[in-house]
Amino acid sequence: PYSELAISVYSVYAKLQQFIFMPVMGMNSALIAIVGYNYGAQKKQRIYQATRYSLIAAAVIMALGTFLFQLAPQTLLGMFNASAEMLEIGIPALKTISLSFVFAGVSIVLCSIFQALDDGMLSLWVSLGRQLILVLPLAWLLSVWGGLNRLWLAFVISEAICMLFSIAMYRRVRVRQIDGLNPDLEA
Repeated sequence: PYSELAISVYSVYAKLQQFIFMPVMGMNSALIAIVGYNYGAQKKQRIYQATRYSLIAAAVIMALGTFLFQLAPQTLLGMFNASAEMLEIGIPALKTISLSFVFAGVSIVLCSIFQALDDGMLSLWVSLGRQLILVLPLAWLLSVWGGLNRLWLAFVISEAICMLFSIAMYRRVRVRQIDGLNPDLEA
């Protein structure tokens, strides 16, 4: 029900957010190999360390991205020659959606852990939840209930729910797969 301008704002957001997410995605490619290797070698402390450092790094990167989007949305949109109308829609959109970045970072790291521990389906479900299953119905509901500016909250809510689900699943995977590794092989 919204103008093509709202769709353009989302397209600009998607391009901008790739720069924030790219370092986290690159780190996760390495994380899959590190955790997978150490899982095979039964070195659970290294798995815990890699997970902890990756979560911290992802949270810092995503927090910096959130900070950038909160402080300079007009500048970011200006790189795309944003009109006054685009700024009117885009500034609240960038500020709202960026609140989901840290939640997304945690989910992305934990999805990599799931993949490294051979639980790709769990990773798939988290990713589908983040990008399709939750966000689309929430966007529709929020747009009906509150208009365009509320629609952007769908990203924050879906990322927060998926982060909580990811944490719960990580705890389950940790107990079932990592905690049981042979401590004698840690040296």
